Amino acid sequence: MIEESLVAEDVSAIAEEAYVYAFPMLMGYRYGYATFLQPASPVYAGPLRTVRPSLLTTPSRR
Repeated sequence: MIEESLVAEDVSAIAEEAYVYAFPMLMGYRYGYATFLQPASPVYAGPLRTVRPSLLTTPSRR
């Protein structure tokens, strides 16, 4: 097994790549949690897999 020592530049590059990869996914989870799973949130829209007429877009609501 070959062990390589990581230098500060390598660690910084790995951290940057992880941040760029994971940030959009984590923000999507954050939005979904606040919108559908956290009733105390001001943007709460109710539980998942339910139809809410207030959220439907119709020509009169544009």
